[in-house]
Amino acid sequence: MLTAIDYNTLFYNINIGIAAIEADGTLSMANKKLLQFLELPEHEFVGTSFLEWIYDADDRNQLRENHLKRIQGAQELPQSYD
Repeated sequence: MLTAIDYNTLFYNINIGIAAIEADGTLSMANKKLLQFLELPEHEFVGTSFLEWIYDADDRNQLRENHLKRIQGAQELPQSYD
C-alpha cells in the first residue's frame, strides 16, 4: 500500500506534467514538469482556477459543467476529452 509520502514523491518526480485541482476548481499543486512546460513559476499557477488555463470558450464551459457535476457526485462523465 502506498503512503502519502509515496504519492507525494510520485507526483513531484513523474516525467509528465500534473496538477491537483480542488473541489472549487483552484489549482493547489503542480509538479516541476508542468511548470517547465508552461514556463511559469509555481506562484503564478498555483492558486488560480483551472478554467483560466483553458483557451477555447466552448471547452471551458464544458469543463466547468462537468466539474460541477463531478463534485455533485455524477457518475456518467467523460473520462477524456478530444
